[in-house]
Amino acid sequence: MKLTFRTAALQDASRAAALIDDAYRRQVRRLYGNSRRGRWGRFDRERMKQYIERGEGMVRLGFDGKRLLTVAPFRFYGAFGWLHTVAVHSAHQRRGLGRQMMTDALEQLEARGVRLIALMTWPEAVNNVGFYQNFGFRVNGFSLYAYRRAHRPLARGDAPLEAQWLSQTAMSATHAPPTPYRPREDIEQAIRSLCHAVLPGLDYAAWVWWMVESGGGDALLLWRGAELIALALAQAAPNTTWLEGKLLLVSPEATAQETIWMLEFARRWAVRHGCESFGFPIDVSQTETAAFFQRLGFRLFGDAMLTMIRGPQSPSRGIHLVRYGG
Repeated sequence: MKLTFRTAALQDASRAAALIDDAYRRQVRRLYGNSRRGRWGRFDRERMKQYIERGEGMVRLGFDGKRLLTVAPFRFYGAFGWLHTVAVHSAHQRRGLGRQMMTDALEQLEARGVRLIALMTWPEAVNNVGFYQNFGFRVNGFSLYAYRRAHRPLARGDAPLEAQWLSQTAMSATHAPPTPYRPREDIEQAIRSLCHAVLPGLDYAAWVWWMVESGGGDALLLWRGAELIALALAQAAPNTTWLEGKLLLVSPEATAQETIWMLEFARRWAVRHGCESFGFPIDVSQTETAAFFQRLGFRLFGDAMLTMIRGPQSPSRGIHLVRYGG
């Protein structure tokens, strides 16, 4: 069976989400049984609409005639991209459709100049690991969450740095000098410079503004004079007591104390949202970074995922913590 592929439109969102539900519900039950992790929740249709609408990513659909059989969402940030929640209809698996889906998605990413592609899968899903290895992916890390209670400060006194929050509610920085006005284009260029310093070709500028303008989360910027030395994205999810970090990017030029101040401002950010704890995804294979967080009182939380990458990789410098697909 040879599939035809096209980019999803908004009217495809419900069907695409339903196919992901069908495929993943069966897989997680097979992997984890009747445990908490084995109970797949309904894929959010609004989230699928956001995937389709976002400018730096898209969703590719595979059809046999009018039958939707594969879904492959992906995003790209400059030369860096990732795949997430790729799915083949449960009644049509092991027939070569997954190979066609992956080939199409990788071609789409590479046509946009993406050189390094990442994805995540469950550590127990050994068949998935072998499948992705056939496309040149290699195991690169092991992602967990690192959380810390928000009531205890990491640093005290006046910060030698300037914190700036970007959000729909225009939160002002607490316990920090007033933030001078900076044009949006200057902020975007500073974000790109920070991204490139951490991983050449990386560009999260569009993601930052999308998160802020869509209400998907807030951004925290840390400046040393005119230089942006750290960036975080986070969301206070409804009906939860924690601030969930989506991204933490720290310049290789930042000192350990400056990194602590970045985390201190993130803690204050959590307190302002009424959260009891806050945290970021962390790759425990980055041993120095993991040890640094643990010394500061962060504790590892479950929901482990295996990270795989494809393409030439320049070693990341500084700190680059992100949960692919989030």
